[in-house]
Amino acid sequence: MHIPIRIRAGVRAAALVAVAAVAAACAHPLADLGPLPPRYSGPPLPADTVVRELSESLAEAGVGLERASQDHIVIQCTERLTGRFPAATADAALKDGFARARKRGWQDGPDMPGTLSLRRGNWTAMAQLPGAYGDDSGTTSVMVSLVCDGARSKPLPATPSTAPLPTGGDEDDADQY
Repeated sequence: MHIPIRIRAGVRAAALVAVAAVAAACAHPLADLGPLPPRYSGPPLPADTVVRELSESLAEAGVGLERASQDHIVIQCTERLTGRFPAATADAALKDGFARARKRGWQDGPDMPGTLSLRRGNWTAMAQLPGAYGDDSGTTSVMVSLVCDGARSKPLPATPSTAPLPTGGDEDDADQY
């Protein structure tokens, strides 16, 4: 007995639909467990502590960086360390500074090509390796960014209220202008 291909395909499709219906009826819906817990569950480390620890480790390797003013940073819970160094030695000095930070309890951070990264508590520190390319003076810029878990944009500063313009109703007011 020969069954046409169309009928066989229809029987297979019906069987797949039946299996899917049974599987859906037996499956338990996914329970909403809420938001994921933070990466770090301990007490948050203060920015001053992580900046000091990382700055000291880098300084021991010959990389002295300055802490950027918070007025120039648009994300809460963010710090930036910057400086200029001889391009020929900047990569090696940064790598050495990050290795020294590991000895102080920092852990390896996310792995990205051409970038050094460390984690400590609720903070991640990252530095782009500048390479051996510098400007005409042979120096290059070095920047280490520190961001805590859950960092968000800072709220816009409140605009200063302006005094209402005079309406010109009183004669006394007219003498003042």
